[in-house]
Amino acid sequence: MVALTGYQIHELIYSGSKTLVYRGIRESDKKPVVIKLLRREYPTFYELVRFRNQYTIAKNLDIDGIIKTYSLENYQNSYALVMEDLALISLQEDMARWGVRGMGETADGLQAFFHIALQIVSILDGLYHNRVIHKDIKPANILINSSTKDIRLIDFSIASLLSRETQTLTNPNILEGTLAYLSPEQTGRMNRGIDYRSDFYSLGVTFFELLSGQLPFSTDEPMELVYCHLAKVPPQVHSLNPEIPPILSEIIGKLMAKNAEDRYQSAFGLKYDLEICWRQWRETGSIDVFELGVRDICDRFIIPEKLAAMNILTNIAAAAYLANPEIYLLILFKQVNLSLKYGNSANSLYGYSCYGLILCGVVGDVESGYKFGQLTLRLLDKLNAKEFIARTYAVVYGCLNSWKKHVRKILHPLRLGYSSGLEIGDLEFAGYCACFYSLSSYLAGKELSSLAQEIANYSQGLAQLRQEPSLHKNELYHQVVLNLLSKNQNPCRLIGDAYNEETMLPLHHQGNDQTIICSLYFNKLILCYLFAEYTQAVENAELAQKYLESLVGSLTIPLFHFYDSLSQLAVYSDTSEDGQAFILKRVTANQEKMQNWAHHAPMNHLHKFHLVEAERYQILGEYIQAMEMYDRAIQGAKENEYIQEEALAHELAAKFYLGWDKEKIAQTYLTNAYYCYVRWGAKAKVYDLEKRYPKLLAPILQWETIRLNSTEIASTFNNISLPTFTTGMTISSSSTSISEALDLASVLKASQALSSEIHLDKLLSTLMQVVMENTGAKKCALILLKDNIWVIEAMSTTGVAAATFQKMPTILQSIPIELSQDIPLTPINYVKRTLETLVIDDATVKNFFTSDSYIIQQQPKSLLCTPIIHQGKLIGILYLENNLIAGVFTHDRLQLINLLCSQAAISLENASLYQRSQENAQHLEHSLTDLQQMQLQLVQSEKMSALGNLVAGVAHEINNPVGFIAGNIQPAVDSVEDLFHLIDLYQQKFPNPGAEIEEEIAAIDLEYLREDLPKLISSMKLGVDRIRSISKSLRTFSRADTEYKIAFNIHEGIDSAILILKHRLKASELHPEIQVVKNYGNIPLIECFPGQLNQVFMNLLANAIDALEESDIGRNFHEINNKIEIQTYVNEDKHQVLIQIADNGLGMSHEVKQKIFDHLFTTKSVGKGTGLGLAIARQIIVEKHGGTLEVNSVQGEGTEFVIQIPI
Repeated sequence: MVALTGYQIHELIYSGSKTLVYRGIRESDKKPVVIKLLRREYPTFYELVRFRNQYTIAKNLDIDGIIKTYSLENYQNSYALVMEDLALISLQEDMARWGVRGMGETADGLQAFFHIALQIVSILDGLYHNRVIHKDIKPANILINSSTKDIRLIDFSIASLLSRETQTLTNPNILEGTLAYLSPEQTGRMNRGIDYRSDFYSLGVTFFELLSGQLPFSTDEPMELVYCHLAKVPPQVHSLNPEIPPILSEIIGKLMAKNAEDRYQSAFGLKYDLEICWRQWRETGSIDVFELGVRDICDRFIIPEKLAAMNILTNIAAAAYLANPEIYLLILFKQVNLSLKYGNSANSLYGYSCYGLILCGVVGDVESGYKFGQLTLRLLDKLNAKEFIARTYAVVYGCLNSWKKHVRKILHPLRLGYSSGLEIGDLEFAGYCACFYSLSSYLAGKELSSLAQEIANYSQGLAQLRQEPSLHKNELYHQVVLNLLSKNQNPCRLIGDAYNEETMLPLHHQGNDQTIICSLYFNKLILCYLFAEYTQAVENAELAQKYLESLVGSLTIPLFHFYDSLSQLAVYSDTSEDGQAFILKRVTANQEKMQNWAHHAPMNHLHKFHLVEAERYQILGEYIQAMEMYDRAIQGAKENEYIQEEALAHELAAKFYLGWDKEKIAQTYLTNAYYCYVRWGAKAKVYDLEKRYPKLLAPILQWETIRLNSTEIASTFNNISLPTFTTGMTISSSSTSISEALDLASVLKASQALSSEIHLDKLLSTLMQVVMENTGAKKCALILLKDNIWVIEAMSTTGVAAATFQKMPTILQSIPIELSQDIPLTPINYVKRTLETLVIDDATVKNFFTSDSYIIQQQPKSLLCTPIIHQGKLIGILYLENNLIAGVFTHDRLQLINLLCSQAAISLENASLYQRSQENAQHLEHSLTDLQQMQLQLVQSEKMSALGNLVAGVAHEINNPVGFIAGNIQPAVDSVEDLFHLIDLYQQKFPNPGAEIEEEIAAIDLEYLREDLPKLISSMKLGVDRIRSISKSLRTFSRADTEYKIAFNIHEGIDSAILILKHRLKASELHPEIQVVKNYGNIPLIECFPGQLNQVFMNLLANAIDALEESDIGRNFHEINNKIEIQTYVNEDKHQVLIQIADNGLGMSHEVKQKIFDHLFTTKSVGKGTGLGLAIARQIIVEKHGGTLEVNSVQGEGTEFVIQIPI
């Protein structure tokens, strides 16, 4: 049994892979408590951060449904979290009472479900109003009183607390949470952030499980489960159990929508719908279907109220301090003398407090200076001078009190000073209070992650108040904290999101702001020393000392001398004898000051004095004295809660013992240093220790073995080793994410599967499944170069209703991409041309590719297209899409895809060689086709091919300039409008422009130009649209056929043939325009060979024109009324489509009609006809399409050809 001071531990109530939970009594008040501990003796940095996170977030939540946290106690190398004990059990345990089919099986179960669900929703509502995202909602984290059914929510280990200004947590790019309950955006595989609606998805999974007794996605394979969250739609819960009202399926479906925007947007709206359900269920025993979300309003976090602009009172003394310190002193002395002579007033407060500052910082009379500070505070109370609170607190608590009191005791008054300054309008000194608070909190050792948010909040307020001097200082302190919080390439350089020393330092010099210049070098001194850049630390100390007088009396002064001494001693051994003597003299002078300060405030300075002494004894070889001083420094820092200086003392002691070859002792001190830095939150320093001392920190850094389980929380771990992969995957890990573990497992599994396949069809199926499984795609197309034609070699999709993860069907196709309606050509051609990967987060948002016809029709959201390159040669393109969620294909997914494609390229090349060898063998067995058949096909094929190539080439050449014109029309319109607007402004501002301009306006007829130019541009747009229509028809006609039929719009084929023959239909000097009357019926797409049908339409229409031209002979222009009628419809039994093409020409005799389809028969003169056209047309219709081609003709009235094609 564990021992924790102040508590009696009675029993172990939970033992997990990472935590232990005990029940006990708090000795101080005999309250029953639950105590949670980390299981490992040497927990990792991230485990400690997460564990502390539970307390940090939960302690400030005053919500009935949250288990109260009492305290976070230090326990060995970790923490003990102490919570209230309400004798509850988890909802996961309680579910057993309802059986395997869940609460939806019985009326009592449904009644209990509503009671539980409404409580959970109320708790979530409270969380969101406190800006908390839980991120791990599941039955195991929901506790219930079995008798009363009261609910409590626990475990905030991975929860996030957002600032008031931030409504979304930036995507951490890691998989974090419990796999079975993760929202799509929580998988770390999407280009979008996480907000409160992520918890709604997890709640939907929880509701599904409560009602049905099972999870919505029934798979234990981690990667498959992630895919299900991204691309699979869960079954409706009432389909599993008809006893469950269908409206609950709709509510769960709305909660589990893939896109957060499609879920409930507020807990209020969800609660309203659940209350309707519960009321109907209680009253009638059933629930009618109703519209969901009618009361659903978006939960948005409160934005801080902006203060009304207020006049800042002019302060002569403050201005003088910045401009001329000597005048500043005279002003202070004059204020004090006037107060002593004429009595105290509110104006005396600032004079007294600043005089105390001079006594402490300049004269060195700490006691008298402190007393003046206390006098100021008493006078402030007596006068009730609220307008002077901010400036008084800024001086007394920002500077004076730390010479006598613990730094932590000045923090709360400084917050009050800031608030008072805002309330009264003393914005300048409100800014000073904010800066002093930020710096003092940092130097007091406050936990860095929470401090970073506080400083950021102050910076935002100062920016709104336009208090630039204070803002710049605060941003500087913020950047210092950020450098310590993150793993930067150079933590000693203050360049980042909050502050950039390279751009700001010249501005500080330009404004002669000595205080911030000194602060900059002072903070760089600390960072350089912490990260062992000792030479730079000494240089920064010298630079800071030049401006040190500007910070007289502040808390910075003792810290400067402390780190100055440590830095000088750190370079002692690399310095000449004269230099060493100078260092010892300088350190001695610093220590004399530190000893004096420690006399007045030992809680702030004595441990600093001891640590410098320890380092001094160490370099002098006086090891016994050094040992004692290190321990004194450690003890003093610990007692007074200077966690960062306790960490530093442990680290320096470890280095001392390591240099003395006492490795075991050094390891103890270094381990303590590591955990102190962890508690401080200095991630960068933790990494620094791990890098410098991996051997000494081995017990902490050693790999741990974890087992992925869909119902246990997954999070971040360190370096990955993956020896085996099974359904319950075992992973040894030590600072990357569980997501990477899944990726590596997939790569190894896929690599083995791909490399072992030689048959192309099996290889393609394996490749498609692996890619879809690992990327969250709902459609995957593999495009390969086959005989110099880009074809879709394989297509795989997943249905929308499948709840369980199954192998997706792969359809082997070999369809030229131009003929496919299943992929967008624009992005594929882009990748083919540039060899670059294209990722579109949301293809429905307007971009260069949204004009693609496929994208317009299908509206896919996430889209990825990437080249497959083998030995520098493009051999394929992989196309992926997800039409449910935007932002699925992240940078990490792309890295994984590239690895898979590299292996696939090799395997595809091998499989293609194998397939070609097999095909060549088969081709040798085929006999030659009939000579006459070949002649028919060859002649007409060459003819149509030439025409097709010509048409396709023309269409291609048209597209580029037309695209350029179309893309510039709207910018031209905008520019014209801007110019007209500018002219209007000129005319408004300069109504009398002069004679020359007026003459020019009249010359160009400006008013007419304004009216006519937009019309001119509109006509250009109509022309472009017409050209595009023509180009589309040309491409339709020129499409090549494949070996099998595809769905085709007959009307498009007819229209394309008419377009090709347009020049023959136009009027000439011999005859008027030939009218084409189209009576198109409502017919479906026809499975056919489009290119061949186009050939038939072309032949019949050309023959009709020939017949009409022949009938014109001997007739005058006005007598001619040539017409071609085209009619399409579905026959009565709905089994065939009929196409009728008729002309009003001369018709044909019975004899001609009998021979019209005969081979080589023609009625045209030599050179005008081959006698092959109608023979080939009939062959195409009858033999290729199983239809009929018949002719009806009456001599003198015209001819009609009738095509029938089966549907």
